[in-house]
Amino acid sequence: EQQLSISVPYYQGDARAWLHEHGHILDSQKNEEATEERFLVVLSEANKARFSSRWPNLLEQNFPNHQTSNHRQNK
Repeated sequence: EQQLSISVPYYQGDARAWLHEHGHILDSQKNEEATEERFLVVLSEANKARFSSRWPNLLEQNFPNHQTSNHRQNK
């Protein structure tokens, strides 16, 4: 499993719903313009590949060359 930070435009509600259904959402925040939502989500390798297959532009926009991020929440 990997912890990823992914921004999804509001017009792509199907991608947001998919993340909620197939990932473990740790946090989400809307941008000031309310045009997109950034998710801190845990996805399995298989689900990361599925997400990338369906919405390649979203994963590439957040992770060029499909490199992963190791963001950690500080609480």
